[in-house]
Amino acid sequence: MLNVEDFVDIFIEEINKMKNDLIEYFNISSPRNLIESRIEYEFTSRWLSLDDVKDKGSHDELDKYTFIAVDSSYQGSSYAHGRSLYVIRSIAIDSGGRTYRDLTLEYNASQRPRTLSNVVKLLAESSEYRVALRAIRSTNGIPVVLLDGSIYTRLVHLPTEHPADRHKDVYLRAMQALINLIDELRSRKGLLVGIVKDSTSEHLRLALIKSTIISLLSDDDLLQKDSISAFFKTVRKKIARLDDNEIKRIIRDLLRRLRFRESDYYVIMRYAKKPGISRPLILGCLRSRCLKKFHIIEKRGVLNFVTRTWRRHIEELGDDKEKFIKEACKTLLRLKTIPVIFTTYVLPRFGEPPLRVDVLVPEVRKSFFSFHDVNFVREIPEYVKLVLNRVIDDYVDVTMYNPLLFAAHRLAKITKREFKLYEIALRNMGVNLMPRRRMWVA
Repeated sequence: MLNVEDFVDIFIEEINKMKNDLIEYFNISSPRNLIESRIEYEFTSRWLSLDDVKDKGSHDELDKYTFIAVDSSYQGSSYAHGRSLYVIRSIAIDSGGRTYRDLTLEYNASQRPRTLSNVVKLLAESSEYRVALRAIRSTNGIPVVLLDGSIYTRLVHLPTEHPADRHKDVYLRAMQALINLIDELRSRKGLLVGIVKDSTSEHLRLALIKSTIISLLSDDDLLQKDSISAFFKTVRKKIARLDDNEIKRIIRDLLRRLRFRESDYYVIMRYAKKPGISRPLILGCLRSRCLKKFHIIEKRGVLNFVTRTWRRHIEELGDDKEKFIKEACKTLLRLKTIPVIFTTYVLPRFGEPPLRVDVLVPEVRKSFFSFHDVNFVREIPEYVKLVLNRVIDDYVDVTMYNPLLFAAHRLAKITKREFKLYEIALRNMGVNLMPRRRMWVA
């Protein structure tokens, strides 16, 4: 019988053949070329020291705010009859140590396994928004809600019907819960913050490539474009008219570079020479599939979109369908009130991974779903400075990047062992959770 060791010889053969390619592909410190130097220049001019956001005024302001960390966790299983069960737990903990809990028991099925994971993820986010809302309403300070993860990712879910037995309208449920949370924060002049410990996004890289092209072409017309897609479309037209020269070759290489994945994390680890923060970006909706959906809403009307998108769910509702359609239309229209995001990267300690920080300020009027671009801010807003001060001060190390979020994560975490206990309780009630063959083997 073969053991793991029996593959070592052919593994060594493979890596010896691919060594140079692997080093070039994965290593951050590979040799610079002209394009790298251009991007590095743009990056360096927008890499700020930690002292640029640290000031006594911001620290004094922090006393007025109550920070609330929110996180969720879930475990589940599918059974022999094709049905699934999930337990979703979420918790909010404020800076005074008070905790607020929420639990959702989800039973569902779908012919598409990925559908269920998407449904559960959206239910978990809904649960987080509900528990955050309860925490806000129990505090007297100005609330700052800390979410574990990117706000941007939560906003660009596709408005679609999920082909599952239950919660086909889970997108609308999640967005309605988020809108309720943002409305409450707006009424209290609060903030919504997302902190990401492992980001694979490319928004900073995209903005750097954009600013590099603008500096090369020295064309003010490019600054007037109302979307990132219009910007690059115009750039392609402009370089097509240029004579063949070095600038044209560099821009073509920059455009080709967009086809390859390079995370913002990679960019920072490659170019940052000291701890600091990236100049914040104003970020709107850039996800093409999401933009297409909202374009359809604008073109055909929200009522037409709702009745076509959630057709099966509406058929199942019977007499309640009119109420659902009305609420769904209202939710989609209210999504337009969600403001743009300020996003930045914080590198508290050189050599450690950066943190992505998204800040949503409910009082800002520019709409996330109407702004299809990414731009560097000229001046860092005071409320962004306030958040960054807290993030920098709270940073301990790679594992405990934020003590409040760390505590929320530990409290919400549901283990497989705990889920097994929930299963036992349900079986004792007479619920037939029929094990699959692999469960017997395990």
